[in-house]
Amino acid sequence: MLRSSGVFLGLAATVFLGLAASVAAQDSTTVPESYLTGYHIVRPGENLRRITKNYLGSQELWQRNWKLNPEVENPNFLSPGQRLLVLLRPEDAVPSAQIVTIAGTVEERPDPIAWTPAQRHDLMVERDGVRTFRQSSTALRFHDGTRLVVTEDSIVFLKVAGRTLRGIETRAVEIVEGQADLVGGKVSEESPEIEFVIGEATARPTPGPGGKSQARLRKLKSGAAQLMIYEGASEIEAGGKTVSVAKGMGTSVPKGAPPLPPEKLLPRPTMSVPQPNGIVEVGRLEFSWDPVEGASTYILEVCLDPSCEALVARAVDLTSTTWEAEQLPVGDLEWRVTAVGSSGLDGYPAVPQPFR
Repeated sequence: MLRSSGVFLGLAATVFLGLAASVAAQDSTTVPESYLTGYHIVRPGENLRRITKNYLGSQELWQRNWKLNPEVENPNFLSPGQRLLVLLRPEDAVPSAQIVTIAGTVEERPDPIAWTPAQRHDLMVERDGVRTFRQSSTALRFHDGTRLVVTEDSIVFLKVAGRTLRGIETRAVEIVEGQADLVGGKVSEESPEIEFVIGEATARPTPGPGGKSQARLRKLKSGAAQLMIYEGASEIEAGGKTVSVAKGMGTSVPKGAPPLPPEKLLPRPTMSVPQPNGIVEVGRLEFSWDPVEGASTYILEVCLDPSCEALVARAVDLTSTTWEAEQLPVGDLEWRVTAVGSSGLDGYPAVPQPFR
């Protein structure tokens, strides 16, 4: 996995946050009730009728999509890479995910088009990818509300969109580099299963009795995989062996080997300074927390939002329980700390704490 150093060296120039379902203020005559909107990146050979069918299951509303894009002169001749606002309904749509949060430098790859700067509300379909750079992050939202938060120095691809595997509708995500956090769960029994490919391992997180699912999945530089389950449970398969991982447990999968026996994850650290809603003066950006028994290192993150989807700074491999940032933006921020065990598995991240 590509990781940042323990010192924050720079601040990403541009941060975009977006959690709304609709991407633009459209009047009811343009966007029919119960429809959502998103941006589709045109692929070679596509036309507006085909695009409409992909997102709505038929070509019926292709003229509505044309009206949403007045710059399009001919709906039958579109330019690859062109960004179109389109109607969609979760029950009909082909896309697996939509980009809803961008912080720092994030790129997307709408297959087969080359990497390009990611834009909020873009729709990702099968074989599309996103990659984040240092001190950057992005969040993807699936149609059932499940979110995938991709942290810095990571590359993630969607592999399957709405296909049926083993008799179950499945979405597959491949973590090529780095780390992603899954947050959410099935909203109904019909919600599709999500499967993660991490190097040679395959993990299938499932929500717990309360319908919640929270997992951290990581691919290391060595090719090894890591899986940490905070809510729900998961199976992970590699080397011809399948291991069950319960809530509060985690496992590693060395390259070319089956999963190791699950181990208990470390608890959330207690954070001390800054205190909740405390004020930190520029020039004295100091953080501290209580030690966690069994921790070998710590990860500290500073974010723009309470869910820590929009990363501002991230320090890893911290061996002490203090950290000082060189630079942070002025304003309201959130911070959290995660204890890392001797095996390299992350414990429970602390609940993000606000400060100014």
